[in-house]
Amino acid sequence: MPDYARALLALADGLGISTFDVLGHSFSGFVAQQLLCDAPARVGRAVLYGSGLSVDPAARFEPIEQTRARLRADGPRATARRVLATWFREGERHPAYAACLEDGASMSAAGAASMIEAAQGVDFSQRLRLAQAPALVILGEHERSHPLASALALRAALDKGSLCVLPDSGHAAHLECPLLFKAALRAFLGAA
Repeated sequence: MPDYARALLALADGLGISTFDVLGHSFSGFVAQQLLCDAPARVGRAVLYGSGLSVDPAARFEPIEQTRARLRADGPRATARRVLATWFREGERHPAYAACLEDGASMSAAGAASMIEAAQGVDFSQRLRLAQAPALVILGEHERSHPLASALALRAALDKGSLCVLPDSGHAAHLECPLLFKAALRAFLGAA
C-alpha cells in the first residue's frame, strides 16, 4: 500500500501539485488512507468510499481467500463477473454492470492477484488517528464489500470524519444513485 501512495505523491509532484483532495473507492480507499497517514500535510480533504479500515473477512460478501482461489481457477473475466454482481443492488441486471464487467475483465490475473495481496494485510485502525484532513466516509445502504459496521468503524477512527449512507445502492453507489452521490461530494468538498 505504501508503494501506491508514493506513486500518487510522485504524480502530484510531477504535476506541481503540493496539496490535493482525494477520493478513493474500494481498494483505492485504502490508498487514500495510506496518503492520510503518510503525507497528512498534502491531503486537504479525503473521501473514503466503499472502504473500511481493513478487509473484514466476516463482513465481506466472501472470504478474500475464496476470491483469490477462484481468480486462479476461473480467471479474471469470470471472477470480475461474479464479484461485480455484488457491487449492485440489482446485480447483473443493473445497466452499468456490463461496462464495469468489461473494465474489470481487462485486468490481468497477476494484476488482480497483486491487488488482493496488497489489501489483505491492510489495517488502518491504529494509524488513521494521524489524519489531519476532514474525511467523508460514503457507502451504499446495501454495501457488501465493506458494510455499515465497517464504515462506522472507519468513521470512528477519523478525528474529523463524517458518514454518508446512500439509499438503494451498493458498492457502486456512484452509478446507482449518481445525483445523490454528486450532491454528497459537492456538499463535502465545497464546505469551507
